Amino acid sequence: MIQFQKKKIKLAICYEITVEEHLQDIISEKVDFYVASVAKHKKGMEDAEHRLRFISDNYKIPVLLVNNTGKADEMNCCGNSFAYNRYAEKIESLNAEESLLIINAE
Repeated sequence: MIQFQKKKIKLAICYEITVEEHLQDIISEKVDFYVASVAKHKKGMEDAEHRLRFISDNYKIPVLLVNNTGKADEMNCCGNSFAYNRYAEKIESLNAEESLLIINAE
């Protein structure tokens, strides 16, 4: 976890978004923002989006998922990074070619 401007930001790498103990850490630490960096293909992104929307909806935490574009570990990653606000509303997303996402986390 890092702190920035008095906000707690929890970081995750790929598979951690599916680990129950990691979710329990997010809840117990009362984070203000959750950021996950992943390398996923299309089906993996569908699962990841479902999981992060669940976290946003059930724990009222804004989430950002950043996915790789192009090849990683011999698979084609599909991009499609996204952000949900604390009300589980998608506030921004990218397509498979875009590589910059700017959001206001307030």
